[in-house]
Amino acid sequence: MLYSRIIKSFVAFFAFYSLSFAQNPQFQYLNTSDGIQLRIANWMNPKPTFSSKTILFLEGRASFIEKHYETVQDLLNQGHDVWVFDWRGHGGSTHLLDNPQKIHIDQYETYLNDLYQIVHKIVLSKARFPLVVLGVSFGGHMALRYAAKYGKDLDGMILVSPMLDIYTTPFPYDFARALTRIALFLGLDETYAAGYGDYDPLKSSFEDNLNTQDRVRYERQRKLSLNNMQLVTGGPTYAWVNATFKSIDYIQQSGLLESIKVPTLLISAGLDKVVNNSKDKEFCRKMVNCQQKTYLKAYHNIPNEKDSVRNQFLNDTEYFLVNLGSFSKIKYSKNSS
Repeated sequence: MLYSRIIKSFVAFFAFYSLSFAQNPQFQYLNTSDGIQLRIANWMNPKPTFSSKTILFLEGRASFIEKHYETVQDLLNQGHDVWVFDWRGHGGSTHLLDNPQKIHIDQYETYLNDLYQIVHKIVLSKARFPLVVLGVSFGGHMALRYAAKYGKDLDGMILVSPMLDIYTTPFPYDFARALTRIALFLGLDETYAAGYGDYDPLKSSFEDNLNTQDRVRYERQRKLSLNNMQLVTGGPTYAWVNATFKSIDYIQQSGLLESIKVPTLLISAGLDKVVNNSKDKEFCRKMVNCQQKTYLKAYHNIPNEKDSVRNQFLNDTEYFLVNLGSFSKIKYSKNSS
């Protein structure tokens, strides 16, 4: 029995790696007004359909473009054009501190301005179809920030495990916020926040990860990091954490969510231990045109999850995109997977 399981695991492993993922994107760089280079990749679909969209994929924290090739290929298979970029301080974009692994920012408005420039200087000028942002985790947070200020640019929005609030384990929430303020007062803004440091793929393990229940996909991501250490980032600085708390407060202020009219599908992970999604349903109800769905058995990184979860994600995404024009009439079941 054990021998049979081992053989099946090897067969599944090699079958997975033999799949053809999106390759050879068109790369370019955007130079921002403050001297930062943002690395951008795009794939123009050779076989568009009547329901094709321009998808701007917004990565989560500590990610880089190459990690999303499987999901990009899935979106291409659905007939869409796809754009992905590395946030400042991430991947192939300009890193901000002497230690390139530190994720650092002054305020989220800086990220928002970068996103605005990418949309207006790059994506919209080449978009063949309606523009939809697909934001994962931190990327989902930034999609929401963008929709609140520049909603007229967007035809739709998919938020996947969006970072609408965070866990501060092992510290109580209020204590973590106080600790962050003290660290900034002491001039430790560029220091790793407590509990964080550089990421070493050799020291990571599948058993301890909170992102996926799929061992093969986990190992593929780890191998990508090992082979591209120049693109890898680790934990956040106190300045980044402080900016995050401020941005969380911003999106929760009275009237902001109610002002967002972009058709939105919000997908939450039922087993999420990375972001605090306890208010996802409440936040979605406040938005004019949002529907929320929970995948009960999913870990945080849904696009990198096991097939049963990913297939549901791809089906829901495709249904949303095909029916975008009448999305307000779509009714999803409350729970799934």
